[in-house]
Amino acid sequence: MQGKQYKSADISLLYEFSCDAIPESDCFLGIEDSEFFKVYLNGIELPAEDAGFWCDHSLRLRKVPRSLICKGVNELRLETHYNAEHSGLETIYLTGAFGVRNSSIGPLPSTVVPGDLVKQGFQYYSGNFTYEADLEIHPEPDTETILEIPSWRGVALLVHCNESPELFLGWAPYRLNLSKFIKDGMNHLEITVLGSRRNSHGPFYFDEASPSWCGAEKFYAYNHSDRFLVPFGLLGNLNLTIQK
Repeated sequence: MQGKQYKSADISLLYEFSCDAIPESDCFLGIEDSEFFKVYLNGIELPAEDAGFWCDHSLRLRKVPRSLICKGVNELRLETHYNAEHSGLETIYLTGAFGVRNSSIGPLPSTVVPGDLVKQGFQYYSGNFTYEADLEIHPEPDTETILEIPSWRGVALLVHCNESPELFLGWAPYRLNLSKFIKDGMNHLEITVLGSRRNSHGPFYFDEASPSWCGAEKFYAYNHSDRFLVPFGLLGNLNLTIQK
């Protein structure tokens, strides 16, 4: 008996992205099951060598030479033979040392201020972000140096003060006693906001920033016509007080 016949087809997927400033280093394109695809940027085929992975071992990276990226609109084309053995068509990701504003590639910001990082050039960023500060502190005897982080958005916080171990803040109140790590004079403080994949992987059209849980149906919700990105980073100033 003759086996079942499956249809197949050669297909091409066309994407466009805009660029206001050429990245200072090469970028990478993340594609699931990359070996099934030929990839062309502005008509030039990208090298097929595997360059590791991003987020998940199935999301393989392919190098994107910065010399192939141009200012203005760039055309990215994927070609594949689609059949029953194909894993399917998934979202692709362009990663690199660049900033993104209004969905357009631009310079990587050199400094930030307290406030939503999404609005400061990190529109789809989903990694961790570390803030650093050098503070001159002269604590008096029998006092405590208290750090409070009242306004932030992310998954959790990590704090380093001078030579302290990693101090974890995962729930309210976001408050630490730094007395045993503080020295008289200059002190180095690092605060890392741990990020989530919400602004890189979605759901993008669901209108609740912090749902109690997230399932498949949230990715089918279309409460917005534009992508709904959630705030990220330290949204306000820190409170550092010396108390008796």
